[in-house]
Amino acid sequence: PALARHGMPAREVLETVRLESLQLRMVVGRLAPGDTPEAASARLAQSPGVAWAQPDHVYQGFGGASSKALEAQGLTPAVLATPATGTVAMIDTPLDLDHEALRGVAVTQRLFGVKAAPGVHGTAVGGLMVGRGDLVSPGRGARLVSLAAFLPAGDGARSQTRSLARALDAAALLAPNVLNLSFGGPDDRLLAALLKVIDDRGICVAAAAGNGGKTGRIPFPASHPAALGVTAVDAR
Repeated sequence: PALARHGMPAREVLETVRLESLQLRMVVGRLAPGDTPEAASARLAQSPGVAWAQPDHVYQGFGGASSKALEAQGLTPAVLATPATGTVAMIDTPLDLDHEALRGVAVTQRLFGVKAAPGVHGTAVGGLMVGRGDLVSPGRGARLVSLAAFLPAGDGARSQTRSLARALDAAALLAPNVLNLSFGGPDDRLLAALLKVIDDRGICVAAAAGNGGKTGRIPFPASHPAALGVTAVDAR
């Protein structure tokens, strides 16, 4: 009803999803010609029953044009010789479940706004975390849960707030030991609220800080207090 009162009839509602971890309903609408996300959000925020309104932000998966097996500082043979336990979850592109690095790994995959077509980005991240073979995988032995919410885009990946909100809500309910987020973009109120819930539930969140080096701005969600931001310090 709030959308209709502000010029967004029911036919313009794209998606309505209950976010259980927040006890809120997310409603995604299509803008009228000439309208802007900022203007529509400001109008909707004044409506009774609307907790808040915001744009549907775009996020990019972080990764280079190629993957290299590099020395992993601190991961000694003794550490790697002990199989990991528990559950590692990731929000990325769908995985190539037939990839040699993931063969024999206990993997569960759920899709949020994407098709099951595998992406290079997510497959590489999953292999680095828990994969088998020659790569250094500190989580080898752990169960992997892929909460796929990114569309493959060349060597990278792309998603939006509405898909990431559903994936983060699922992560909060799943309560894995670790949640990996190898992506970044603008600050987002809805995703920040979900990250707080995840943090309150004791889940360790690791987020990519991007490839901007010492002068680069730390993107969201690595900038969120709940996240452990991770980056490389040089080409090695």
